[in-house]
Amino acid sequence: MKTIVSLGESVIDKIYVISELKPGLKFEVLTQKISYGGPSLVSALFFSKLSFNVYFFTTLSKDADGLALRRLLTKNKIKIINVSSSLKKNLVIIDSKNRTRTILRESENKLKTNKLDKKIIKSADLIFLDRHFAKFFEIIRKNKKINTEIIFDPSTEISERTLKVLRNINYPIIPWESLKYFSSSNLKKAIGLAQKYIGKLIIITCGPFGSILGINGKIKIFPPYKTKEIDPTGAGDIFRAAFGFGLLKGWQLEKSIDFANFVASLHLQKLGNGDVLPSFKKILLSPKRKKKINFEILVENYKKI
Repeated sequence: MKTIVSLGESVIDKIYVISELKPGLKFEVLTQKISYGGPSLVSALFFSKLSFNVYFFTTLSKDADGLALRRLLTKNKIKIINVSSSLKKNLVIIDSKNRTRTILRESENKLKTNKLDKKIIKSADLIFLDRHFAKFFEIIRKNKKINTEIIFDPSTEISERTLKVLRNINYPIIPWESLKYFSSSNLKKAIGLAQKYIGKLIIITCGPFGSILGINGKIKIFPPYKTKEIDPTGAGDIFRAAFGFGLLKGWQLEKSIDFANFVASLHLQKLGNGDVLPSFKKILLSPKRKKKINFEILVENYKKI
């Protein structure tokens, strides 16, 4: 059995769905839900449901929310290593008309570095890391097996701490919102500069427009799959998890990206995040119909974000 080690914050997402978000107005809540998020938490749950051996270094409180999340993780046979006594709680507002989301985040937690067990890191066949745990990157890199890949989620942050990780992993993945750091309006220029600062290979998630692979100066587009979108929360998180699954299976890079696109499209169909991950049966049996996307469509929509 292969071992997955996931390191990152756990998050309580308090989700509110409204008809349309407009400044200065009161809104009627159409639907509300409490869900669980954080890219590393989603990866841990995704692989636990596939019967992998999963270790999860995370942040859990001892209040009712923290205990409920701990029960969910334990139920899924995830081995928890708690490195902080705080649990982040986010407010997520989903605009049902425009299919957009607004997230109000709490500040980062203080982490206990002495909780990082090097033996567990050494046992990993695949490692997931979020930006809040980037301080552990050097320890992880020095203690992991040579062939173990690290999948990193920088969120939209382009900074010294995220660039350090992105430059030193084989498969850097960033959302296209992060490309704005390199060029606010020219998508091709932004991709080129991102490759210059990060590496010759870069994977870019483009929300409802699929994803892009930039490699050796070339750009390859991976169209999204047709789906009924309810909630975009966590699509990027499960994209990384599914991409990592492809790597573990030894698939070609392009197949892994396409699979990640497909799994992310299924995740959009329910309200929530880590608690509504698509089952492997659904992944296998769901129809696969791609949308038509070209670079011109991407260019126009990049200007709008």
